[in-house]
Amino acid sequence: DSASRAPLVGAEIIVSGDDAGGSRSARTGANGRYVVAGIPAGQVTVSVRLVGFAPRAQRVTVSANVATTVDFLLVQQTARLDQVVVTGTGGVTQRRAVGNVIETIDAKAVMADAAPRSVQDLIGARTPGLIVLPSTGQVGTGAQLRVRSVGSLSLSNDPIIFIDGVRMDASPARGPVQRGGGGASRLNDINPEDIESIEVIKGPAASTLYGTEASNGVVQIITKRGRSGAPQYTFTTRQGGNWLANPEGRARLLYGRDPATQEIISFNLYRHEIENGNGPIFTTGHNQGYQASLTGGTDANRYYLASSWDNDVGVVPWNWNKKFTTRANVDILASSNFRVQGSIGHVRDRVPRDQTITRYRDYYAFLS
Repeated sequence: DSASRAPLVGAEIIVSGDDAGGSRSARTGANGRYVVAGIPAGQVTVSVRLVGFAPRAQRVTVSANVATTVDFLLVQQTARLDQVVVTGTGGVTQRRAVGNVIETIDAKAVMADAAPRSVQDLIGARTPGLIVLPSTGQVGTGAQLRVRSVGSLSLSNDPIIFIDGVRMDASPARGPVQRGGGGASRLNDINPEDIESIEVIKGPAASTLYGTEASNGVVQIITKRGRSGAPQYTFTTRQGGNWLANPEGRARLLYGRDPATQEIISFNLYRHEIENGNGPIFTTGHNQGYQASLTGGTDANRYYLASSWDNDVGVVPWNWNKKFTTRANVDILASSNFRVQGSIGHVRDRVPRDQTITRYRDYYAFLS
């Protein structure tokens, strides 16, 4: 270990190359030493890999009847999902050791090409078999996830959601319900800027790791952790608007009986409001969000801190969503054989609930 200078146990040593007569491997013992016997003379490649450390490789010339010593100094690094995956077996493991097909979504690559507003936008159409059902047009409502379509007509079809190995309650019924029945998605409480990657285990195959409750699939979210180096500050903001295209044309004509003349009259509700000085029913809602993060540390101690604030308004003034999130991930090497990893997050999400608009109620009574 480059940080503690302590020997590493269980590192896999692989000797490969045309002169090696095939690929041969061994693992390091308690003292960090290893022996790979029977390597013929010639040029070979000796590589080492261990979960939690950057892999290394060296090109070595092996002489006949002479022992060759190859030493490695491994540097700790955050696990990359193209090398390891997080499973229900107690932590990270190498992908080749898992019998299930696990799809991964590199959040950093997605964020570089697009600007997803929420987690559902981040994972939508990113991996086959994972479907994001459309949500309502209200601000703050969330879509439902389906892994390999619907599996039951009466039971829940929602996949299990894990954040850094901790299960979250992502049931749409748990979130607050807005006017009109739109539910807020707990999955979207997570800021996409805080996500390192997402893993998806599809269908019944997930039951081998997580039990029968995971027959609808599993979505594992891995948040960002600190990286070695000087402190890095990032700040992002988004600005936009929500509007309803051609509201007057969508409203069309409504018909009712004039109480004075008893004649059937027609009028456009949207135009009627404007002509009577009440202003337009639908307006352009302002969307805004701000996110700041700090990351850095050494090979021994690393940290990632982030906070965000979102304030979105829909096409009507009573439809809004205000959300504040903060997250801290810390990795501390307390001693040569003791390491502490901690994650903490806080979310406050506010949406309007069961608000009554008297003006609309009056219209409905008139039209009835």
